Amino acid sequence: LHRVNDAARECMEGSARPWAFDMHMWLDRIESLRQCTAATLGTAAEALAFIPSASYGEAIAARNLRVEAGQKILLMAGEYPSNRTIWQRTADAAGAHCVDVTPADGERWTAALLRHIDADTAVISAVPCHWTNGAPVDLTAIGDAARRNGAALVVDASQSLGALPFDFASI
Repeated sequence: LHRVNDAARECMEGSARPWAFDMHMWLDRIESLRQCTAATLGTAAEALAFIPSASYGEAIAARNLRVEAGQKILLMAGEYPSNRTIWQRTADAAGAHCVDVTPADGERWTAALLRHIDADTAVISAVPCHWTNGAPVDLTAIGDAARRNGAALVVDASQSLGALPFDFASI
């Protein structure tokens, strides 16, 4: 559509001259995008934040979640390296440890993660589907187990949000 092309062109030209936008214009555009995205995804705009990359979001979560000595952070084995680096640094700083969760033969990711969640779990870093093979993860079940055990669930949905269903409220 010509209208879409015009909007894309305007954004590209604006990003080449960021000094031409005052802060209110910048924030108004972000808020408009949050509102439209929230309506599309079926959630509240307050549930969304726009950041330059998924690893920035993971880093913000890592800096703001409580992880104590002796606790564990669960990671999906083979998950994207930027996730692992952030959580390993967090674990090292707190005296905690990372656990690379790997499904046993014939086991699915959800069952493997659930098997490792207990009262010593501080954080579970998960995705809706594994980036190497698309294997699904039941984040609702993982979220329920995290809440029962007092753990935080950090979800990187950057590769699947909008393509796969994502129930913000239940996850």
